[in-house]
Amino acid sequence: MMQHFFGNLSSTLVDFIVYSAIAIAFVVGFVKCIFPMRRLTHLFRKATRALEMMTLKEGLRPVWQDPLFLGKPMQKPWKRFLVNAEQLDARGLSLNAEDYISDDTVFTDYAHMRVAEMVPGLLTSLGILGTFIGLMRGVSGLDVTSADSTMTSISQMIGGMTFAYGTSIAGLTGSLIFNITSRSVQGSATSALDSFHVAFRELVMQQPLDDEVHNICYMEDQAIFLRQAANDMNAQLASGISVSIERAFTPIGQQITRFIRGEEQGQLEGLSRIVNQFVGEMDGAMNGQFRQLAHTLQGINQAQMVSFDSVNQALSSAESLMQNMNQMNALTAQVVERFDSYVNELAASQAGNAHLAEETSKILSSLHAAVAQQREGFTLAQENQATLQEQMQQYASWSGRVLEAAEKQSDSVAAQAHAVANEMASSGKMLKDGYSSFVENISLGLARTMGMFEENMREMMAEFSRQLLALQSAVKDGNAKNASGLDLPPKVLTQVKKDA
Repeated sequence: MMQHFFGNLSSTLVDFIVYSAIAIAFVVGFVKCIFPMRRLTHLFRKATRALEMMTLKEGLRPVWQDPLFLGKPMQKPWKRFLVNAEQLDARGLSLNAEDYISDDTVFTDYAHMRVAEMVPGLLTSLGILGTFIGLMRGVSGLDVTSADSTMTSISQMIGGMTFAYGTSIAGLTGSLIFNITSRSVQGSATSALDSFHVAFRELVMQQPLDDEVHNICYMEDQAIFLRQAANDMNAQLASGISVSIERAFTPIGQQITRFIRGEEQGQLEGLSRIVNQFVGEMDGAMNGQFRQLAHTLQGINQAQMVSFDSVNQALSSAESLMQNMNQMNALTAQVVERFDSYVNELAASQAGNAHLAEETSKILSSLHAAVAQQREGFTLAQENQATLQEQMQQYASWSGRVLEAAEKQSDSVAAQAHAVANEMASSGKMLKDGYSSFVENISLGLARTMGMFEENMREMMAEFSRQLLALQSAVKDGNAKNASGLDLPPKVLTQVKKDA
């Protein structure tokens, strides 16, 4: 059937169809793949030169912020890059242009990379198809029944073989030329794209951190943020708790202070009344002997003062006597010195007897005067000693009487004091009972106050926990909405979360 079909077709028409298909596939490959790739190369190189020659002027936006900076073929991805880069630049972050302008995104869509991959195979397939058509054409006309028919069929078979090899050569040649041209143009475009990215990173926007480094920085920043948040929360919680405790305990402390001061003042007044009553009852029970004892002690004090004055006078007399005795000793020493000088003079010369008698009479006169003066001093000392002994005896007898009276009064006072002590013991017991009830009331009130404070603190902490949970859920919802609202690559989303 196929032999009949190909036999009916004109060889010229078949040749035209096959060669036309090879030419059309070759031209379509160049138009759809090679020329767009060369245009992309030109656009990338033009953009690189524009970045290198860019000068920032006040009031004018940079040239790379124009949506048509890379031409119409890359207007959509570049515009999307500008929108996202503007948002991140406001937060101090950078965006990688390779995520929007790359060989996977631009080349595949604009340069029809899938078509470029199909064209060489299509050209080879058309060449192989022409080869099989030529072989079938040559083999179908083969006739070996006679020499003439054989020669005719051989010439026909040679024509078919020529077509077969011609189409194969045309298909393979077109495939090779397209492959070489496509690879060369694709390499130039890739090199121009890399140069554009390098210039853009150096002159406009730095390349973002790698994933590992970014994760480390993010974890460190997160840890610092958590520590700071924990410190702030602890400080706020501590200040809030201290303020709450101060507000809760200030009135209680003031009430306790006022109560203690009132009780203390009352106890002091009561104790003062008890002491006054005790003294009054003691004086009444002793029939005024307590006051008489006070007067007696006052008289004893006055008598002791008089006795002290008498003793001082006796000591003054004794001191004057000692001074007289010192003067007598000094006079005796002078007499002895004069007698020594007299003996020396007597030994030196025996001729001065008259002078000796005169000197001897003078010495004897001096001795008589000194003895008389010494006798007077001794008599005065004896009189002073007798006076002192008499005064001491009077003081001893008077002190004995006073002590005897004081002993008697002390016995009566001790008896009365015993009775008063019993009364004070009963009063002390009553005071102890009152103090115990006072302490019990204070303890009960303080326990109630602490219970109310603990209940308020538990309610406050529960409310604080609920507010924290609500805040955490609100933050999570806000992060989720922000993440879903931005059309960003994963690395950019991570940086946005970090900045948030």
